[in-house]
Amino acid sequence: MTKYNAALKAVPSDADRNISTVWLEFRRGLFIDGPLRSMRDQERHPNQWLLFLDARTPAAQISALRQVIGGEAELVFATGELTDAAIAHEVQARLPAGTRRLVTTRLDSDDALGTRMLERVHGRALTSAGFLNPDSGIQVFGKTVMLRYDSSSAFMSFVETVEPARAPSTVFCTEHYKARSTAPVRRLPGINYVQVIHDGKLANQLEGIPVPRRWAAGNLGFDPVGPTHPGARTGPAILAAAAARILVRELSGLVRRR
Repeated sequence: MTKYNAALKAVPSDADRNISTVWLEFRRGLFIDGPLRSMRDQERHPNQWLLFLDARTPAAQISALRQVIGGEAELVFATGELTDAAIAHEVQARLPAGTRRLVTTRLDSDDALGTRMLERVHGRALTSAGFLNPDSGIQVFGKTVMLRYDSSSAFMSFVETVEPARAPSTVFCTEHYKARSTAPVRRLPGINYVQVIHDGKLANQLEGIPVPRRWAAGNLGFDPVGPTHPGARTGPAILAAAAARILVRELSGLVRRR
């Protein structure tokens, strides 16, 4: 499941940014190079992929997104804050009759999964319940490639038994860093994800061990900083965002002086 531009929390500062044309154009580029490409390359594909969008997203942006995803994902529109309960309701509404076991996975709209991650999740889900944590992955900042370890990564999956009388919990039942206080957490082996660090993602920090780009590519199944993969847009995007901020400051100063 991917939060595209629907807010998981009621953050007033994000309310307009997430539906602005400039932000959505940038986001779509990251989405194409990261999540979409990596999902297409998975050795085992999910039964469903839900993209959660703000219901106020401009029609032109929705149309552009539909064109690039084809039938590979379903757009789900949220009015206001996208709560855990709302996500659970949307998942429950799409479960085939007789479903006994459910596996849901988090994937941000600007990151990527290694080509074997969902295959590994499926293999462990047959004998596990609770969270599956892919603790090892790659962070990318421009052409900088780091091996990162995270005991509560943002790429977790959640395995649960479906009970007809209640909605499923899903992987969004808690914040990923609080997972251990909610259910058992088991390690998912391998190098499983790419986390892109860019100007719009200041909550994350670049940390880990520098590794050769070729080594990362061999473990992920793709080059994380290649021309059509996650890191490709980060450097230029950061420079463009910085230039835009400078221009805004200069214009604001000009207006005040006048």
